[in-house]
Amino acid sequence: MGIQLSNIRKSFGDNDVLRGISLTIEPGTVVALAGENGAGKSTLMKILSGALHLDSGQIYVDEKSVTFQTPQDAMAYNIRMIYQEMNLMRDLTVAENLFLVDEKKRYGKFFVNKKKMFKEAKEFLADMGLNIDPRVPVSQLSVAEQQMVEISKSLVKEVKLLIMDEPTAALNKEETDRLFNQIHRLRDKGISIIYITHRIDEIFQLADRIIVMRDGQLVLEEPIDQVNQTQVVTSMVGKQVDNFYPKEHNVNQNETRFVVDGLTKEPYFRDISFDILNGEVLGIGGLLGSGKTELLKALFGDLKVDSGTITVDGVKVNLNTPVNAIKQGIAYLTADRKQEGLIMDLSIYNNLSLSSLKQFKSGIGLVNRKKEQRIADEFIEQVSVKVTSPHLPVSSLSGGNQQKVVFGRWMMTQPIVFIMEEPTRGVDVGAKSEIYKVINTLTSQGISVLLVSSDIPELVAMSDRVIVLREGNVIKELNEDSITQHNILHYALRGRAQ
Repeated sequence: MGIQLSNIRKSFGDNDVLRGISLTIEPGTVVALAGENGAGKSTLMKILSGALHLDSGQIYVDEKSVTFQTPQDAMAYNIRMIYQEMNLMRDLTVAENLFLVDEKKRYGKFFVNKKKMFKEAKEFLADMGLNIDPRVPVSQLSVAEQQMVEISKSLVKEVKLLIMDEPTAALNKEETDRLFNQIHRLRDKGISIIYITHRIDEIFQLADRIIVMRDGQLVLEEPIDQVNQTQVVTSMVGKQVDNFYPKEHNVNQNETRFVVDGLTKEPYFRDISFDILNGEVLGIGGLLGSGKTELLKALFGDLKVDSGTITVDGVKVNLNTPVNAIKQGIAYLTADRKQEGLIMDLSIYNNLSLSSLKQFKSGIGLVNRKKEQRIADEFIEQVSVKVTSPHLPVSSLSGGNQQKVVFGRWMMTQPIVFIMEEPTRGVDVGAKSEIYKVINTLTSQGISVLLVSSDIPELVAMSDRVIVLREGNVIKELNEDSITQHNILHYALRGRAQ
């Protein structure tokens, strides 16, 4: 019994994306699916979930040959997929999103019984371990909370196979543990999970079996206790990777570039003070609700503070708008690159120059396209964007290359301070390594980096210092040997200011 894929093939034009994939998914197992961007993982899962048609091959559910023309066909066999790009109705409430398709008319045929809907949504969320108000619009939730609602929505109805694409990308350690508990609960009920992730530690923490794809083929398929981390990474990239985190220490102790003093914005954070030296990476750790995102928005002029001062290169600045922040040398790479970092339909060239058009204006106010493209080409090379043509829309790129375009866009503004929120979210091992090298390039040029990441090993490896936030307060500053996963989590969860 279970689900079988037999000799699945798929091409887009002359590009053979899947080249004869065969695998079996047993009931009640968690299968980790790994591979670099472009390996064919998403294409294979879209075929299994009915979003794409296969060119040849066969799908079997409980030994019965099936054909999926639409996602609804796959759902009829209780196969559901949670995409990395969330599919929520942002203007509807959490409860309305959970029960959007009410086939049995549980909440009324003509008029919705919202009281009953909210009550049952609250009970369902509580069962998922979530303290989210079902009455609020999804747009008012954080990215992490939206991700948990997306996951919950897929579990409202009966599920036989649940495909999860980078479900923890926006979650912190506490939320990830809660999700893993849910996955174990589903597995124990006989539900199969295909878990797509770029986080190697999650694979060994969660999976029963691992499948690695490269260039449209299976290159590794083993029980998780039969492989180690080095084997997995080598299978993914096709070569041995000796250093996951190529951190360089470029701190100039004699020059402070960025000073935050007594910054307060109730109810999110209060009396926040820190500085960042020339070429330093200052990490910020903390759980959801600790005030991290709100602090970053305030530093970028997107959230008006109640009190406190910000100093850039010795000059106090008033960062009352993002435009003003950019003028003062602040760059902000947000956690949601597709909603806030890129315009997906515009070309790679246009996205790169989006925040620095002023430097390309001619005397009569028109954009000098030749100059724009010449400088954009330099940054495409500098951040190693893999692209066939920079005139293509940025939507044609893999997640890792899209993220590198966002890096290039902000680097073109010639920042003094570069704020990074989840800089490697949803990108593969190879692209992560290249992004870390970009961070080294920035710090070697004297640029100060403020790094927020829910990937704790990344935060530990890439930071020169770390400050930990809890409930809007700075709880602890860690440096040198005290920067450990244990210390960050200890102070984020239970610590007290010292």
